[in-house]
Amino acid sequence: MIFFAVFEAAGEIIKRAREGAGPTLMECKTIRFFGHFEGDAQTYKAPGENDHNREHNDCLKLFRTKVIDAGVITAAELDAIDDEVGQLIDEAVELAIAAPEPGATHLTTDVYVN
Repeated sequence: MIFFAVFEAAGEIIKRAREGAGPTLMECKTIRFFGHFEGDAQTYKAPGENDHNREHNDCLKLFRTKVIDAGVITAAELDAIDDEVGQLIDEAVELAIAAPEPGATHLTTDVYVN
């Protein structure tokens, strides 16, 4: 959930690999904000757990706070990036909706490895 911890650990693993030290396994524990499927009641979670996690363990919020506090980027710059990305997503969705449905010949395209 902490971007910079993952970045540092991955850097060490990459360095080991480049030095020929063999394979390394990196385990990243994360939090599931949504259920395993649409409509999952998530009865396996304590009441309020999702709200708590969204408030205190959201990796995007943690990243934003860290880089703003460190003076790497301003909140306004991050907001501008968010706006630009939102526009790109909206445009991609519009293009996908407007695209013609694929024909039957495409049904198995890229489904199996040749």
